[in-house]
Amino acid sequence: MFHQATCSVSVRFEPDGKVEEAQVGEVLADVAERAKVDLLVTCSTGECGSCEIEQVDEISGERQIVRPCIAAVPSGQDRLLYVTYPAD
Repeated sequence: MFHQATCSVSVRFEPDGKVEEAQVGEVLADVAERAKVDLLVTCSTGECGSCEIEQVDEISGERQIVRPCIAAVPSGQDRLLYVTYPAD
């Protein structure tokens, strides 16, 4: 029987500095909740944009806005950095 190995990714949330291990494909909002990072998740469908955070490539500095209520931990990286915004 073949078992696919799960890939663990270290996810860091700034400015909190909290780090949580996550599995590829896991919903980012779930990772943030487990890390006790306070995100404003209103619709949980990605439509409202209230939960938007930045995914930062630590090597190139490239930034991309993601909606963690629907975004999954991507494959191909062993660590990720996300910058959260204060909830109003």
